[in-house]
Amino acid sequence: FCYYYLGLIHNENNNSSYSIMYYEKAIKKVRQYGDKNYLFNTYCEITWTYLKMKKYDIARQYIGTLNNFKNISDTQQASINQILSTYYECTNEFQKALEINKKILSSNNNYKDLSRMLFKISENYQALNKLDSALLYAEKAEMCKQDSSYYLNYFYYQNIGEISEQLKLWKKSATAYKKAYLLKEKATSKALDKQIMSLEKKYDLKEAENKALLYRNLNEQKTMALEKNNQLLEERQQRLQMEKDRTDQQITEQQFLLPLYEQITTRNTQIRKFLYDLTTDTHISKVPFLHEKVNYEFKLFDETAHAKNIEILTDEDFGKVTRLSEEELQLLNKSEKLLLSLLVMKVPHQQISVLLNTNPKSLSSRKLKLKKKLELNHVEMNDI
Repeated sequence: FCYYYLGLIHNENNNSSYSIMYYEKAIKKVRQYGDKNYLFNTYCEITWTYLKMKKYDIARQYIGTLNNFKNISDTQQASINQILSTYYECTNEFQKALEINKKILSSNNNYKDLSRMLFKISENYQALNKLDSALLYAEKAEMCKQDSSYYLNYFYYQNIGEISEQLKLWKKSATAYKKAYLLKEKATSKALDKQIMSLEKKYDLKEAENKALLYRNLNEQKTMALEKNNQLLEERQQRLQMEKDRTDQQITEQQFLLPLYEQITTRNTQIRKFLYDLTTDTHISKVPFLHEKVNYEFKLFDETAHAKNIEILTDEDFGKVTRLSEEELQLLNKSEKLLLSLLVMKVPHQQISVLLNTNPKSLSSRKLKLKKKLELNHVEMNDI
Protein backbone atom coordinates (compact mmCIF):
# COMPACT_ATOMS: atom_id res chain seq x y z
CA PHE A 1 0.00 0.00 0.00
CA CYS A 2 3.02 2.27 -0.27
CA TYR A 3 1.69 3.66 -3.58
CA TYR A 4 -1.33 5.05 -1.74
CA TYR A 5 0.86 6.89 0.80
CA LEU A 6 3.21 8.12 -1.91
CA GLY A 7 0.14 9.60 -3.61
CA LEU A 8 -0.82 11.35 -0.38
CA ILE A 9 2.69 12.78 0.07
CA HIS A 10 2.84 14.14 -3.48
CA ASN A 11 -0.65 15.56 -3.17
CA GLU A 12 0.27 17.46 0.02
CA ASN A 13 3.27 18.89 -1.82
CA ASN A 14 1.07 19.98 -4.76
CA ASN A 15 2.62 17.44 -7.15
CA SER A 16 -0.79 16.50 -8.52
CA SER A 17 0.37 14.60 -11.62
CA TYR A 18 2.69 12.34 -9.56
CA SER A 19 -0.08 11.95 -6.99
CA ILE A 20 -2.48 10.70 -9.69
CA MET A 21 0.14 8.29 -11.01
CA TYR A 22 0.69 6.67 -7.61
CA TYR A 23 -3.05 6.53 -6.82
CA GLU A 24 -3.66 4.67 -10.10
CA LYS A 25 -0.89 2.20 -9.24
CA ALA A 26 -2.42 1.81 -5.77
CA ILE A 27 -5.83 1.02 -7.29
CA LYS A 28 -4.33 -1.78 -9.43
CA LYS A 29 -2.55 -3.31 -6.44
CA VAL A 30 -5.50 -2.99 -4.05
CA ARG A 31 -7.80 -4.75 -6.53
CA GLN A 32 -5.42 -7.71 -6.50
CA TYR A 33 -5.62 -7.97 -2.72
CA GLY A 34 -9.35 -7.21 -2.60
CA ASP A 35 -9.21 -4.67 0.24
CA LYS A 36 -12.47 -2.76 -0.22
CA ASN A 37 -11.74 0.00 2.34
CA TYR A 38 -8.34 0.88 0.86
CA LEU A 39 -9.88 0.85 -2.62
CA PHE A 40 -12.63 3.21 -1.49
CA ASN A 41 -10.15 5.57 0.20
CA THR A 42 -7.92 5.63 -2.87
CA TYR A 43 -10.84 6.48 -5.15
CA CYS A 44 -11.80 9.29 -2.75
CA GLU A 45 -8.27 10.75 -2.79
CA ILE A 46 -7.92 10.58 -6.59
CA THR A 47 -11.31 12.30 -6.95
CA TRP A 48 -10.22 15.09 -4.58
CA THR A 49 -7.02 15.50 -6.59
CA TYR A 50 -8.89 15.89 -9.90
CA LEU A 51 -11.19 18.46 -8.25
CA LYS A 52 -8.08 20.28 -7.07
CA MET A 53 -6.76 20.23 -10.65
CA LYS A 54 -10.14 21.58 -11.89
CA LYS A 55 -10.62 18.53 -14.11
CA TYR A 56 -14.29 18.26 -13.23
CA ASP A 57 -15.35 15.85 -15.99
CA ILE A 58 -12.85 13.22 -14.80
CA ALA A 59 -13.79 13.90 -11.17
CA ARG A 60 -17.44 13.29 -12.07
CA GLN A 61 -16.53 9.86 -13.48
CA TYR A 62 -14.78 8.89 -10.26
CA ILE A 63 -17.78 10.12 -8.24
CA GLY A 64 -19.87 7.69 -10.28
CA THR A 65 -17.43 4.91 -9.38
CA LEU A 66 -17.71 5.79 -5.67
CA ASN A 67 -21.51 5.68 -5.88
CA ASN A 68 -21.30 2.14 -7.22
CA PHE A 69 -19.72 0.85 -3.99
CA LYS A 70 -22.17 -1.43 -2.14
CA ASN A 71 -22.80 -1.79 1.59
CA ILE A 72 -20.71 1.23 2.57
CA SER A 73 -20.59 2.67 6.08
CA ASP A 74 -22.16 5.97 7.18
CA THR A 75 -18.68 7.49 7.36
CA GLN A 76 -17.94 6.45 3.77
CA GLN A 77 -21.29 7.85 2.59
CA ALA A 78 -20.42 11.11 4.33
CA SER A 79 -17.11 11.18 2.41
CA ILE A 80 -18.98 10.77 -0.90
CA ASN A 81 -21.39 13.55 0.06
CA GLN A 82 -18.53 15.91 0.89
CA ILE A 83 -16.89 15.21 -2.48
CA LEU A 84 -20.21 15.66 -4.28
CA SER A 85 -20.88 18.93 -2.46
CA THR A 86 -17.50 20.32 -3.48
CA TYR A 87 -18.03 19.15 -7.08
CA TYR A 88 -21.37 21.00 -7.31
CA GLU A 89 -19.81 24.15 -5.82
CA CYS A 90 -16.94 24.01 -8.35
CA THR A 91 -19.40 23.62 -11.24
CA ASN A 92 -21.64 26.46 -9.95
CA GLU A 93 -24.56 24.13 -9.17
CA PHE A 94 -25.13 25.84 -5.84
CA GLN A 95 -28.69 24.60 -5.23
CA LYS A 96 -27.51 20.98 -5.45
CA ALA A 97 -24.50 21.77 -3.26
CA LEU A 98 -26.82 23.35 -0.70
CA GLU A 99 -29.06 20.27 -0.60
CA ILE A 100 -26.04 17.97 -0.10
CA ASN A 101 -24.53 20.19 2.60
CA LYS A 102 -27.83 20.35 4.49
CA LYS A 103 -28.06 16.58 4.22
CA ILE A 104 -24.58 16.25 5.73
CA LEU A 105 -25.47 18.72 8.48
CA SER A 106 -28.69 16.92 9.44
CA SER A 107 -27.18 13.41 9.31
CA ASN A 108 -25.90 11.55 12.34
CA ASN A 109 -22.34 11.38 11.09
CA ASN A 110 -21.06 13.82 13.74
CA TYR A 111 -19.42 16.08 11.18
CA LYS A 112 -16.10 17.08 12.71
CA ASP A 113 -15.97 20.73 11.74
CA LEU A 114 -19.51 22.02 12.21
CA SER A 115 -18.51 25.66 11.72
CA ARG A 116 -16.92 24.87 8.35
CA MET A 117 -20.10 23.14 7.13
CA LEU A 118 -22.25 26.08 8.28
CA PHE A 119 -19.82 28.39 6.47
CA LYS A 120 -20.22 26.34 3.25
CA ILE A 121 -24.03 26.54 3.53
CA SER A 122 -23.76 30.30 4.00
CA GLU A 123 -21.65 30.54 0.83
CA ASN A 124 -24.23 28.44 -1.06
CA TYR A 125 -27.08 30.75 -0.01
CA GLN A 126 -24.99 33.80 -0.93
CA ALA A 127 -24.32 32.38 -4.40
CA LEU A 128 -28.09 31.85 -4.76
CA ASN A 129 -28.64 35.50 -3.67
CA LYS A 130 -30.64 34.40 -0.60
CA LEU A 131 -28.86 36.86 1.64
CA ASP A 132 -31.01 36.58 4.78
CA SER A 133 -30.35 32.82 4.97
CA ALA A 134 -26.70 33.39 4.05
CA LEU A 135 -26.28 35.80 6.98
CA LEU A 136 -28.08 33.43 9.37
CA TYR A 137 -25.70 30.56 8.60
CA ALA A 138 -22.67 32.87 8.52
CA GLU A 139 -23.43 33.96 12.08
CA LYS A 140 -24.06 30.34 13.16
CA ALA A 141 -20.69 29.36 11.68
CA GLU A 142 -18.94 32.13 13.62
CA MET A 143 -20.64 31.06 16.86
CA CYS A 144 -19.68 27.38 16.36
CA LYS A 145 -15.99 27.92 15.57
CA GLN A 146 -13.85 25.64 17.74
CA ASP A 147 -10.98 28.03 18.56
CA SER A 148 -12.05 31.65 18.99
CA SER A 149 -8.43 32.83 18.97
CA TYR A 150 -7.48 31.02 15.74
CA TYR A 151 -5.99 33.61 13.41
CA LEU A 152 -7.73 32.30 10.25
CA ASN A 153 -11.13 33.03 11.80
CA TYR A 154 -11.09 36.29 9.87
CA PHE A 155 -12.81 34.39 7.02
CA TYR A 156 -15.91 34.02 9.20
CA TYR A 157 -16.06 37.75 9.98
CA GLN A 158 -15.23 38.74 6.42
CA ASN A 159 -18.15 36.61 5.21
CA ILE A 160 -20.53 38.25 7.72
CA GLY A 161 -19.24 41.70 6.72
CA GLU A 162 -19.77 41.10 2.98
CA ILE A 163 -23.30 39.72 3.38
CA SER A 164 -24.30 42.46 5.86
CA GLU A 165 -23.02 45.11 3.45
CA GLN A 166 -25.17 43.64 0.66
CA LEU A 167 -28.17 43.75 3.02
CA LYS A 168 -27.24 47.37 3.96
CA LEU A 169 -26.82 46.42 7.62
CA TRP A 170 -24.02 48.95 7.97
CA LYS A 171 -23.38 48.68 11.70
CA LYS A 172 -23.16 44.89 11.67
CA SER A 173 -20.99 45.03 8.54
CA ALA A 174 -18.56 47.52 10.09
CA THR A 175 -18.24 45.46 13.29
CA ALA A 176 -17.53 42.26 11.33
CA TYR A 177 -15.04 43.96 9.01
CA LYS A 178 -13.21 45.39 12.02
CA LYS A 179 -12.84 41.92 13.60
CA ALA A 180 -11.79 40.48 10.24
CA TYR A 181 -9.17 43.21 9.85
CA LEU A 182 -7.64 42.51 13.28
CA LEU A 183 -7.47 38.75 12.64
CA LYS A 184 -6.21 39.30 9.09
CA GLU A 185 -3.37 41.38 10.50
CA LYS A 186 -2.59 38.54 12.91
CA ALA A 187 -2.68 36.00 10.06
CA THR A 188 -0.36 38.16 7.98
CA SER A 189 2.02 38.45 10.91
CA LYS A 190 2.08 34.67 11.38
CA ALA A 191 2.68 34.10 7.68
CA LEU A 192 5.50 36.63 7.85
CA ASP A 193 7.10 34.81 10.79
CA LYS A 194 7.00 31.52 8.87
CA GLN A 195 8.57 33.13 5.81
CA ILE A 196 11.34 34.64 7.96
CA MET A 197 12.09 31.26 9.56
CA SER A 198 12.25 29.65 6.15
CA LEU A 199 14.61 32.35 4.92
CA GLU A 200 16.91 31.93 7.92
CA LYS A 201 17.27 28.28 7.05
CA LYS A 202 18.02 28.89 3.38
CA TYR A 203 20.21 32.00 3.46
CA ASP A 204 22.79 33.59 5.67
CA LEU A 205 21.65 36.00 8.34
CA LYS A 206 22.31 39.15 6.29
CA GLU A 207 20.27 38.01 3.32
CA ALA A 208 17.54 36.78 5.61
CA GLU A 209 17.38 40.20 7.27
CA ASN A 210 17.01 41.88 3.87
CA LYS A 211 14.23 39.51 2.87
CA ALA A 212 12.55 39.92 6.24
CA LEU A 213 12.66 43.69 5.84
CA LEU A 214 11.06 43.36 2.42
CA TYR A 215 8.25 41.20 3.80
CA ARG A 216 7.74 43.57 6.72
CA ASN A 217 7.43 46.49 4.28
CA LEU A 218 4.90 44.53 2.26
CA ASN A 219 3.03 43.72 5.45
CA GLU A 220 2.97 47.40 6.44
CA GLN A 221 1.62 48.31 3.00
CA LYS A 222 -1.10 45.68 3.31
CA THR A 223 -1.93 46.92 6.80
CA MET A 224 -2.15 50.52 5.58
CA ALA A 225 -4.39 49.42 2.71
CA LEU A 226 -6.69 47.56 5.12
CA GLU A 227 -6.83 50.59 7.43
CA LYS A 228 -7.63 52.82 4.46
CA ASN A 229 -10.43 50.50 3.35
CA ASN A 230 -11.81 50.44 6.88
CA GLN A 231 -11.68 54.24 7.04
CA LEU A 232 -13.46 54.56 3.68
CA LEU A 233 -16.13 52.13 4.87
CA GLU A 234 -16.70 54.14 8.06
CA GLU A 235 -16.89 57.41 6.07
CA ARG A 236 -19.38 55.84 3.70
CA GLN A 237 -21.51 54.64 6.59
CA GLN A 238 -21.38 58.12 8.16
CA ARG A 239 -22.56 59.69 4.89
CA LEU A 240 -25.39 57.18 4.60
CA GLN A 241 -26.39 57.86 8.22
CA MET A 242 -26.38 61.62 7.58
CA GLU A 243 -28.57 61.14 4.49
CA LYS A 244 -30.92 58.95 6.51
CA ASP A 245 -31.09 61.59 9.28
CA ARG A 246 -31.89 64.32 6.72
CA THR A 247 -34.61 62.15 5.17
CA ASP A 248 -36.09 61.36 8.58
CA GLN A 249 -36.09 65.09 9.39
CA GLN A 250 -37.88 65.91 6.13
CA ILE A 251 -40.48 63.21 6.81
CA THR A 252 -40.99 64.55 10.35
CA GLU A 253 -41.46 68.09 9.02
CA GLN A 254 -43.92 66.90 6.40
CA GLN A 255 -45.89 64.92 8.97
CA PHE A 256 -45.99 68.02 11.14
CA LEU A 257 -47.21 70.31 8.33
CA LEU A 258 -49.68 67.98 6.62
CA PRO A 259 -52.44 68.31 9.29
CA LEU A 260 -52.11 72.10 9.07
CA TYR A 261 -52.39 72.06 5.28
CA GLU A 262 -55.37 69.74 5.51
CA GLN A 263 -57.07 72.06 7.98
CA ILE A 264 -56.46 75.08 5.71
CA THR A 265 -57.76 73.19 2.65
CA THR A 266 -60.86 72.03 4.54
CA ARG A 267 -61.51 75.59 5.66
CA ASN A 268 -61.10 76.87 2.09
CA THR A 269 -63.58 74.25 0.91
CA GLN A 270 -66.11 75.44 3.46
CA ILE A 271 -65.59 79.11 2.56
CA ARG A 272 -65.96 78.39 -1.17
CA LYS A 273 -69.21 76.50 -0.57
CA PHE A 274 -70.49 79.34 1.60
CA LEU A 275 -69.67 81.98 -1.06
CA TYR A 276 -71.14 79.81 -3.81
CA ASP A 277 -74.39 79.44 -1.82
CA LEU A 278 -74.52 83.23 -1.41
CA THR A 279 -74.21 83.77 -5.20
CA THR A 280 -77.31 81.63 -5.74
CA ASP A 281 -79.29 82.99 -2.82
CA THR A 282 -82.59 84.47 -4.05
CA HIS A 283 -82.74 87.15 -1.39
CA ILE A 284 -79.27 88.49 -2.20
CA SER A 285 -79.96 88.42 -5.95
CA LYS A 286 -82.75 90.95 -5.35
CA VAL A 287 -80.16 93.46 -4.10
CA PRO A 288 -77.93 94.16 -7.21
CA PHE A 289 -75.12 95.91 -5.34
CA LEU A 290 -74.85 93.10 -2.77
CA HIS A 291 -75.21 90.35 -5.40
CA GLU A 292 -72.41 91.91 -7.49
CA LYS A 293 -70.17 92.18 -4.43
CA VAL A 294 -70.74 88.50 -3.52
CA ASN A 295 -69.99 87.37 -7.10
CA TYR A 296 -66.79 89.42 -7.11
CA GLU A 297 -65.61 87.91 -3.80
CA PHE A 298 -66.43 84.39 -5.01
CA LYS A 299 -64.37 84.82 -8.21
CA LEU A 300 -61.54 86.44 -6.29
CA PHE A 301 -61.49 83.55 -3.81
CA ASP A 302 -61.39 81.02 -6.66
CA GLU A 303 -58.45 82.79 -8.28
CA THR A 304 -56.42 82.89 -5.08
CA ALA A 305 -57.35 79.49 -3.61
CA HIS A 306 -56.72 77.10 -6.49
CA ALA A 307 -53.29 75.67 -7.41
CA LYS A 308 -51.52 78.08 -9.78
CA ASN A 309 -47.81 77.44 -9.54
CA ILE A 310 -47.76 73.94 -10.96
CA GLU A 311 -45.17 75.05 -13.53
CA ILE A 312 -42.49 74.93 -10.84
CA LEU A 313 -43.19 71.21 -10.34
CA THR A 314 -40.97 68.97 -12.47
CA ASP A 315 -41.46 65.45 -13.79
CA GLU A 316 -39.00 64.34 -11.13
CA ASP A 317 -41.37 65.74 -8.46
CA PHE A 318 -44.38 64.01 -10.02
CA GLY A 319 -42.40 60.78 -10.43
CA LYS A 320 -41.51 60.66 -6.72
CA VAL A 321 -45.19 60.93 -5.79
CA THR A 322 -46.80 58.76 -8.50
CA ARG A 323 -43.89 56.30 -8.96
CA LEU A 324 -44.40 56.50 -12.73
CA SER A 325 -41.47 56.23 -15.12
CA GLU A 326 -40.27 59.15 -17.24
CA GLU A 327 -41.87 57.57 -20.34
CA GLU A 328 -45.22 57.12 -18.55
CA LEU A 329 -45.23 60.72 -17.30
CA GLN A 330 -44.73 61.98 -20.86
CA LEU A 331 -48.21 60.61 -21.68
CA LEU A 332 -49.86 63.14 -19.32
CA ASN A 333 -50.15 66.93 -19.38
CA LYS A 334 -49.38 69.12 -16.36
CA SER A 335 -52.92 69.24 -15.00
CA GLU A 336 -53.31 65.46 -15.36
CA LYS A 337 -50.02 64.90 -13.51
CA LEU A 338 -51.18 67.21 -10.71
CA LEU A 339 -54.58 65.50 -10.45
CA LEU A 340 -52.93 62.06 -10.39
CA SER A 341 -50.49 63.19 -7.70
CA LEU A 342 -53.31 64.49 -5.50
CA LEU A 343 -55.25 61.22 -5.95
CA VAL A 344 -52.18 59.16 -5.01
CA MET A 345 -51.79 61.28 -1.86
CA LYS A 346 -55.45 60.51 -0.97
CA VAL A 347 -56.50 64.19 -0.92
CA PRO A 348 -60.32 64.36 -0.44
CA HIS A 349 -62.52 65.02 -3.46
CA GLN A 350 -63.82 68.38 -2.23
CA GLN A 351 -60.34 69.68 -1.46
CA ILE A 352 -59.06 68.71 -4.91
CA SER A 353 -61.95 70.57 -6.54
CA VAL A 354 -60.95 73.72 -4.63
CA LEU A 355 -57.28 73.38 -5.51
CA LEU A 356 -58.06 72.85 -9.20
CA ASN A 357 -60.77 75.54 -9.30
CA THR A 358 -63.52 73.22 -10.47
CA ASN A 359 -66.75 71.86 -9.07
CA PRO A 360 -67.08 68.31 -7.68
CA LYS A 361 -69.09 67.07 -10.67
CA SER A 362 -66.52 68.29 -13.21
CA LEU A 363 -63.76 66.79 -11.10
CA SER A 364 -65.44 63.38 -11.24
CA SER A 365 -65.50 63.65 -15.02
CA ARG A 366 -61.79 64.56 -15.10
CA LYS A 367 -60.99 61.58 -12.88
CA LEU A 368 -62.83 59.23 -15.22
CA LYS A 369 -61.00 60.60 -18.29
CA LEU A 370 -57.65 60.24 -16.53
CA LYS A 371 -58.44 56.65 -15.56
CA LYS A 372 -59.38 55.74 -19.14
CA LYS A 373 -56.21 57.37 -20.48
CA LEU A 374 -54.05 55.38 -18.05
CA GLU A 375 -55.81 52.12 -18.93
CA LEU A 376 -55.53 52.84 -22.66
CA ASN A 377 -51.75 53.23 -22.29
CA HIS A 378 -51.48 50.17 -20.01
CA VAL A 379 -50.31 52.24 -17.02
CA GLU A 380 -51.19 50.46 -13.78
CA MET A 381 -52.04 52.65 -10.79
CA ASN A 382 -53.04 50.65 -7.73
CA ASP A 383 -52.82 53.68 -5.42
CA ILE A 384 -55.95 55.39 -6.77
